[in-house]
Amino acid sequence: MRLSSRLTLSLGVCAVAAAALPCVAKRADSGRVQGTRDRDSIFSPLDLPAASAWRLGSGAPGPEYWQQQVDYAIDAVLDAETSRLEAEMRITYHNNAPTSLGFLWIQLEQNLFRPDSDGTKSRTGGIMRAMREDFQGGYDLSYIRMRGKDMPYQGYDTLARGELPRPIKPGETIECYAILENRFLGGASSNLTLTLSTTDYALTVVNGRTIIAPLQTFATTISTAFEFDIAPTAIAHRAVIALDVSDDDGYQKSFSFSVPIGRAPILLVDDDDSGNNVEGYYFKSLDSLGMAFEYWSHMEQHTPMGIMDRFSTVIWLCEWTFPSLDSADRVELGAYLDGGGKLFLSGQDIGWDLCDPNSEINEYYDTGAESKAWYEKYLHATYLADDASPGVAPVSVTGVAGSPIGDGLAF
Repeated sequence: MRLSSRLTLSLGVCAVAAAALPCVAKRADSGRVQGTRDRDSIFSPLDLPAASAWRLGSGAPGPEYWQQQVDYAIDAVLDAETSRLEAEMRITYHNNAPTSLGFLWIQLEQNLFRPDSDGTKSRTGGIMRAMREDFQGGYDLSYIRMRGKDMPYQGYDTLARGELPRPIKPGETIECYAILENRFLGGASSNLTLTLSTTDYALTVVNGRTIIAPLQTFATTISTAFEFDIAPTAIAHRAVIALDVSDDDGYQKSFSFSVPIGRAPILLVDDDDSGNNVEGYYFKSLDSLGMAFEYWSHMEQHTPMGIMDRFSTVIWLCEWTFPSLDSADRVELGAYLDGGGKLFLSGQDIGWDLCDPNSEINEYYDTGAESKAWYEKYLHATYLADDASPGVAPVSVTGVAGSPIGDGLAF
């Protein structure tokens, strides 16, 4: 039996805000309206809003700026004979706002092609005019559910607003889904029971047990959601959760996994190509220090694009993978370091890969020495030689006295 877990945060709510517009008055001498630019001159001053903690006067994000995050998981089946697409979409809404949210907006763009939509009635677009008169487009929503319960909603053409039973506070609930596959050739698994538990101080189990109907050989199923409430006083850390699986035929196995609670300050990028798996050492070290972190698999998720600035520290382990840092990695890491981020980079032959001119199979050769310039600029390091190169004398390296990292080291 193979078991994996899917961890998501519960649905929060989209928010729509309206801002009042300032009053304007005419100047008697020129007729120009105050609060607007003089379009006759490109040098006229810009009327920018006052700065705040969330948005600077220039429009750039302020120190307390935040953004919501929404993830989607869609399982779909296309029926070519009936031209019908059936799908189930799981929305994971990460409420990063400092306030609670009370409703959920869902975009239903394909409803533009329903016979009764405003777009179909107007028939202004070329694609609308080209549609068959009998074409039945749009969505047929079977349900919108939250925590296993139907959510009341109202449709507004290409929008739907779901009313939450109660406001969802930031980071309030974790929902867990277990994906199970029966690889036992002897037959179905009867009354498969899954039980989740934890001793973490910040978590309270709301729904921690589920029973799955007989699971046939080589069949796969997804469990119903498990739920944990997070204490409002929880500080950022990783919580360990145990999962016990058993059935009526005597199968029994226990698993454990951890989830980040709160906004983790550290991003751990696992870039060791799965051949030299050392991430366990980092897990153990960070957990022993009580430091919360989020995990990123470079092999499965590729370069972490546009997310590193959310973390004060990035730990990047590439061990003995090549290229150690490809061009996309270097661009993202360069931007992160330019923004004041802190990087801990570990690996073997990073200097050789990015800087050695005596090879035709490394990043230095492939990039025309661009990788060496990046190495020197962002890692503040100077490559001397590859100690394993034939004919090259061993190089002695001594750590910088007083450095929190290099003091006392000698190789």
